[in-house]
Amino acid sequence: VSASASGLPLLSWASGQPRPTTSNGNTVRGQAVATQAVVGVGRDGRIALATGGGSTHLVVDVVGYVIGPGSSGGHLRPVPATRLVDTRTTGVPLASGQRLAQRVTGRGGVPVGASAALLTVTSVPGRGATGTLVLVGNGERTPPTSDLNARADVPVARQVLVPLGVDGGVAVVRSGGTGHVVVDLVGYVTAVPAPT
Repeated sequence: VSASASGLPLLSWASGQPRPTTSNGNTVRGQAVATQAVVGVGRDGRIALATGGGSTHLVVDVVGYVIGPGSSGGHLRPVPATRLVDTRTTGVPLASGQRLAQRVTGRGGVPVGASAALLTVTSVPGRGATGTLVLVGNGERTPPTSDLNARADVPVARQVLVPLGVDGGVAVVRSGGTGHVVVDLVGYVTAVPAPT
């Protein structure tokens, strides 16, 4: 948020580990840019954050977790990309305040017992295609956070890890603007035992 320059690399990694040489996202000067990353957790239970230059404010929201090796669940499984949503095919763009629900389990190799989906969501540019998009488990409340900040001039794509609703589905919620949305399934998380 409010970066001093465009293109600043944003880095996140497990605390106590060497600083990475690759980024999880990039800034746009004076604008909010949302991204999502799966980040290792250090032995102290923390993650580390940095920018590769300039200055920017950062807002971090924890949306899920994956359990390590040897556990009975919580493993991330990739699947061949499967298109779940493309509002361009229906000709009906997603408007502000609308929720677009889609079932995930049973599609693209995702089993009924999955706990979360790894999705790529794309905001298609167009007149009025601004605002933010957030993905939630179908039936869940809309959080006060965003997964993607849409732009009218260029497409914006982000990968997000989304907990599944009780029906095995997710919902895309738009706040502000009106525009087409594309959602592709690229992986899932096996059932996660309740945290202790």
